[in-house]
Amino acid sequence: MITACNKPVIEDEPLFQLSTQSDSAVYHYNQGWKEIMDYGNYSQAEEEWRKAKSYDDKFLLNLSVLARVTQDLEERLLLTKTLESRKDELSGDERKILDVYLALTHYTNLRDQKSELKDSALRAATDLSQVNLRKVVHRNPNEVYIKSEYFETLHRVIGAQQTLDSIQALTLPTQLDNPFILGYRASLYAELENYDAALLVARRLVTAIDNRSVAKPYAVLADIYYQQGDYARATINVDRAYSLDPNNLDVLSLREKLNAVD
Repeated sequence: MITACNKPVIEDEPLFQLSTQSDSAVYHYNQGWKEIMDYGNYSQAEEEWRKAKSYDDKFLLNLSVLARVTQDLEERLLLTKTLESRKDELSGDERKILDVYLALTHYTNLRDQKSELKDSALRAATDLSQVNLRKVVHRNPNEVYIKSEYFETLHRVIGAQQTLDSIQALTLPTQLDNPFILGYRASLYAELENYDAALLVARRLVTAIDNRSVAKPYAVLADIYYQQGDYARATINVDRAYSLDPNNLDVLSLREKLNAVD
């Protein structure tokens, strides 16, 4: 796996094309990714993707991310049905990504329906994500958000240390201060009990974002302190992150863990 990740990347390679003719739809689609990955603002990301839908309601990749983020099961099921019926309209890297997002949405639907099939669906989605996103990432090294999701998949499959190695191999110089990558590196260091390195990277994240109204830095700090066993500081930071975006799934998960400790 790591040998494969050490493949050289080309910084000026073009990104894959999105199947929409609306520049406004593309703008809000990309803004949604920026909000959710860089800033941890799930609510604002959903708003951006709904704006993209208002400009082009046939933009399938945008519909797929909206399906992933909506908390409305009925809406998610309807979006899933639409995407399944129209997915053959896409090809290439865009289709590979759509297939992954459909698999992840299928898992979410089963989870919310309390289905016993949810665990097998998650395994299938993870396997597909590892195969498809790897191909997309190596062909489109400038696409930082797909790359970030690939790192999340690698973490589930190969663990924290090897994922850190992959991040080092695959991250372009222009992406080193990307807020998601900084935050994820910090959490991985914390998982490996290298708390000094985790907090150092977290401070770089705070500087990179430079905005106290953004949930991301507080969520990352809360995760580090939780893994360190400093539940008081973890609670302070998770509460701050929750006040900024109560729909942040990472924050909600961490609040549940902290409540269980109490």
